[in-house]
Amino acid sequence: RDDELSLGEKKSVFLSYAFASGAPYVILDEPTNGLDITSRKVVRKLIASYMTPDRAIVISTHHINEISSLLDHILILDNKHIVFDHSVMETGSVLSFIESDDEDLRQQALYSMTSAYGNRMILPNSGGSDSEIDYELLFEAVLENGKAINELFENK
Repeated sequence: RDDELSLGEKKSVFLSYAFASGAPYVILDEPTNGLDITSRKVVRKLIASYMTPDRAIVISTHHINEISSLLDHILILDNKHIVFDHSVMETGSVLSFIESDDEDLRQQALYSMTSAYGNRMILPNSGGSDSEIDYELLFEAVLENGKAINELFENK
């Protein structure tokens, strides 16, 4: 019976059904919302197990850190307009995400946000090594300074 399943169990059943259908496109809206830690882990594993080259899984979420390990592409929308459309690999190679109290770096940053350790910042990645993406910072930065950020991708 439906009322005997937990929210996590219900979401797992729905996800299993969606993936078992063999649909080439699966759209998930907030797949981890309302779940406890264990259920979130199960849902992430379930999604990861069904990721294949012939299936596109689109995930809409406000809790990006919960699913960041599943991402291979980032699409940010603002008022129904695409304002950022780049792969995770490309983003990590073009942008550098750091946390520092260095004021000179903050002055050079494309975007910065105060944090407990100084500032979380986005800078052009001139070091050549991939940077771990701070998705929440990227989202805020693109909404505030998307033109300058997107220009870096055009000029790479």
